[in-house]
Amino acid sequence: MEDDADRISQLPEAIMEKILFLLPAMDAIRMSFSSKIWQSLWNSLPVSNFDFLNDPAFGHYRYSSYVPPYYEHSTVKKLIAKIDESLKILEEDEEHHQKRIIESFRGRGTLFRNEYEASQYLNPWIKLVTNNPIKVLELHFKAMHRIKLCRWPFPYSLGVDGTSLVVLRLSHCLLEPYTLESQIIASKDKRFPFLKEISLLRVEFSGSLVDELLSRCPSLETLKLHHCLNLKSLRIWGAMFPKLNTVSLVLGETLDYKIELPNLHTLCLEFVPPRYDELGEVCCSNVKKLSVCAPPNEVISTNQFLEELLSKFPLLEDLTLSATLDSAETKISSHQLKKLTIIANAGIEKHYGYIWELNLDTPNLLCFLCKNCGARNISLNSTKLEVVNLEIKIGSYVRIGPGPCLYHIGTLWFLGLQQCLRNFTPHDALNVTIKPLSSVAFSLEELREENFLPLPEVQHLCLEDTASFSYRPAALDYTNFIDGLLWSFHPVTLSAHVILGNSPNNNLIKFIYEKLICRDENPLCCRENHVKCWRHYLKSIKIQSFTKEGQNSYGRELSSLLANLEEVEEVTFELQWLSNN
Repeated sequence: MEDDADRISQLPEAIMEKILFLLPAMDAIRMSFSSKIWQSLWNSLPVSNFDFLNDPAFGHYRYSSYVPPYYEHSTVKKLIAKIDESLKILEEDEEHHQKRIIESFRGRGTLFRNEYEASQYLNPWIKLVTNNPIKVLELHFKAMHRIKLCRWPFPYSLGVDGTSLVVLRLSHCLLEPYTLESQIIASKDKRFPFLKEISLLRVEFSGSLVDELLSRCPSLETLKLHHCLNLKSLRIWGAMFPKLNTVSLVLGETLDYKIELPNLHTLCLEFVPPRYDELGEVCCSNVKKLSVCAPPNEVISTNQFLEELLSKFPLLEDLTLSATLDSAETKISSHQLKKLTIIANAGIEKHYGYIWELNLDTPNLLCFLCKNCGARNISLNSTKLEVVNLEIKIGSYVRIGPGPCLYHIGTLWFLGLQQCLRNFTPHDALNVTIKPLSSVAFSLEELREENFLPLPEVQHLCLEDTASFSYRPAALDYTNFIDGLLWSFHPVTLSAHVILGNSPNNNLIKFIYEKLICRDENPLCCRENHVKCWRHYLKSIKIQSFTKEGQNSYGRELSSLLANLEEVEEVTFELQWLSNN
């Protein structure tokens, strides 16, 4: 056998290259390990990367049902021609019986008017790239007939080197039943020995097809199935996938599933109504990272659900829970947790949704992220916290009659906020995001001198004005809002962010700019008060950066920002404070 291998290695290089060209990728890779000569020949293959995923010319793409506007026909032809021109080198290689290693073929965009047109272009592209050893195939193309989104049919066969795939990511395509009889998984010997990741988004196929496809992937490490159509059954067993460590599923109403993976590390589950807490078919006791997303307006029994969840996954270190909570007081107890993320969705009823009291018995917690926190009381016993991000909504919508009204908050709310933030300090990574939605009152006269204790140490304060104009007070005055916040704590950096598409203007940025930059350096506002406002403690301020039309600018002069204030979407200030002790 060794003599035979030596004889092959002694062939002229041109013949060896032709042999390499004719061999499927899996056999060619094996040949490269048979001798140094073959390995050198394999390593000498040119490497190409065809990446159109991040090309802005192909339009904005989101992993959702959002459909971008269809391009003008001339623009579409140019984009398709751009891909054709890039792939010409592969056609030339085939003419000269040469191969090249393809790192990736990635693309996106709404380029086709119907399924037939999509197949006309995509099939030759896919066949061309998979005739070479390819690592990543990621396709997020869409076909749209008038206003209807169409799924493009995935090719019935891949090229001779399709089995070399390491990553396969597809969205908005159709895998039909007779694909089972095609070259993609033609026989029981047709496998994808190197495939480590399969990600399918809004892909339509038969339930048996996904089982058959997965059975051909012994090296699978990551599986993501999101909003797939006609997926009726899914069985994932540890014996089939010894290396599978990450699973992410969006569980539809009709999906019958069972997951038994003792080696699974990361599990992400998103439930579609009416399902929201069905974890009985999940047997993965060694999971360390878990994300559970319940449907909006499906209220869960929060404390009971959390207790069962932590009992089911005793080694859990990273937990993300997105749900409508049924209890104003939420309790979490775990000595294993190192990272905790809670996203409290607003329920239809006013007493559901936001977190008002949170009791964390998590002594080893390193990172805590909380969205839609009511900021009344958060208690925890961890001394190891390194990062804390709190997103706080000042008030929330209460449905009374046909339209929404807003909670009114006052000075006591800011006192509670200050006390809440003290639970997380001292450390340098406390970040607070606040969305002003309510009518706000704040008065220094209501404060006593003993209230002015050492302030919480907040690294960054982000103020967001992202609510629709129809859901805000007619004349929202930011004066009390800013006065209350900057009395409660002194952030090292402060940023203001608006979405100009939702808001009629950027009043929040204008107001903060005028309050901070145009302030009186020797304020006389609190001469009669025993408690002083923030103006007496602000030592200096400078602009760190600002964003206009999606472009970031750094180190600009104040006059540059002032000239463009109407179009500014975000601005960040650096603040220096005098000691308040």
